[in-house]
Amino acid sequence: MRFLPLTVAIWLVAPRATRLCVRYGTERVMTAGYAVSGAALLGLVLLGTDSGFAVFAALSMALGAGMGASIGPTQLAGVAALPVQRSGLASACISTTRQLGTSMGVAVLGLVIAHHAGTDAAAPGYAEGFVRGLHHSGVAAGAATLAAAVLVAVHGYRRRDPGPIEAGRARTPAPAASGAVTPDAAGDVPDAEALG
Repeated sequence: MRFLPLTVAIWLVAPRATRLCVRYGTERVMTAGYAVSGAALLGLVLLGTDSGFAVFAALSMALGAGMGASIGPTQLAGVAALPVQRSGLASACISTTRQLGTSMGVAVLGLVIAHHAGTDAAAPGYAEGFVRGLHHSGVAAGAATLAAAVLVAVHGYRRRDPGPIEAGRARTPAPAASGAVTPDAAGDVPDAEALG
């Protein structure tokens, strides 16, 4: 029940992420999702041994909103990066990578918490050590997520601004092959009599 705010936030935001991608672009939605998730993970440093459920619920909702806004667009961007014939391969690779990353992340960050707190919950100082490990884990995960947001934003900016050289190439028509029939200034192709 304590993680219900996280689940509810994902459930509310994820179905709307696709419509946001259509309106604002996949990269912008992904960047916003990763940024919100990273900020929420960094916000774990606000938790203490005496923190109430309201602070935890607020951070969980923010994290869930960021995840809901980034999971779907990430899938869409990965599938769109490959030809249609390989869309199934792209989707499978993304799903496998996400599951592997989730498992490894939980394991590694759990080890960080266990390093500070120990394994005996009844030992003195366990709560303080747990919170200290949670702070370190939140900072590491939050920094990595914000770095992903920056990478997505930079990649999206480069796609939207190809630069003068690439833009000039895109505007310059390719030369016609020798003997090829090309349209006139009005866009009409001459008929056979005009050619003959």
